[in-house]
Amino acid sequence: MTTFGRAPDNDVVLDDDTVSSHHATLESTPQGLSLTDLGSTNGTFVNGTRVQQAVVTQGDAVRLGGVTFVVSNGRLEPPSRERKRRRTAPLLVLLALVIAAVGTIAVIGLRNQDDARRESAQATIASDSQEDGKSDSPSAAPNVDLFAAPKDLGILVDEASASVISIDCADGSGSGWPIRIGNDVLIVTNHHVIEYCINTTVRFSNIAVDGRANVIASDAPTDLAVLRTTTKLTPLDTAQPPPVGAWLMVVGNPLGLERSVSYGTLNNVYEGLLITDAAINPGNSGGPVFDSAGKVVGVASAKISDNEVDRVGIVIGVEELCVAVLDCDGTFPG
Repeated sequence: MTTFGRAPDNDVVLDDDTVSSHHATLESTPQGLSLTDLGSTNGTFVNGTRVQQAVVTQGDAVRLGGVTFVVSNGRLEPPSRERKRRRTAPLLVLLALVIAAVGTIAVIGLRNQDDARRESAQATIASDSQEDGKSDSPSAAPNVDLFAAPKDLGILVDEASASVISIDCADGSGSGWPIRIGNDVLIVTNHHVIEYCINTTVRFSNIAVDGRANVIASDAPTDLAVLRTTTKLTPLDTAQPPPVGAWLMVVGNPLGLERSVSYGTLNNVYEGLLITDAAINPGNSGGPVFDSAGKVVGVASAKISDNEVDRVGIVIGVEELCVAVLDCDGTFPG
């Protein structure tokens, strides 16, 4: 039997706030490979369904809290980070969305996959939690309930608001946020926010600084872009998407109202896109979406605009950065 959890006495120690001290076990039984939840706070999931106990088979997707695995040869292995099949047409277009950015949005041609890869940033996304002074001891990390707002919500709002970036391009504007890429801190935003500034300088600001940046990678199908700046910024921690039903917080600059905050629930996940009922409005595009552990799990992008649809926002999962604009070299944020 193999035990999984944050506590150091587990066979597999998971240094993640969303994992309980003793989270789950994996055991070979006459019925097959049995996965058992040990009363964890954030649950054990098999192929998206929360379970107390389940027999898992080769290729099943398993999530322990916010950490994902794939069943492979009788073990739980990290999922492959090879580039996934790219969407030839964004789901945002297929659902007739109104893109959440201030200014006129034009339809542009889609680049082919080879061009996107050549223009991608060549970097590895690494966790910056130790550099920010956080403990790397699993037993020291608090057990975070991903389905509830954090107890220190006021602190999270203050820190997130201070980090969110306002981006100006041509006659439009949007949001962005800083991420650590290798030894650099870059800015993440949406492609449609900076599409008219790909070959020019982009102006940005946050609560503390004003700066300029240049686009180093941009991808229309996934609606993601990465900018480089010499201005010093403090990066935000990132994580894989939480389970469906988890608490989310969107921070951005809707309608020019800088550092606005809205809360909601992760309603569903579809091909790397997170569906939420948190408010996403023009100007939120490119801004960070946080889980209750205070980590960025996605990039606010759009909302469905229809008389028969209410509160359906689209968030691009952080992992899509590795598909579209970054070479993550087999690793993933969080």
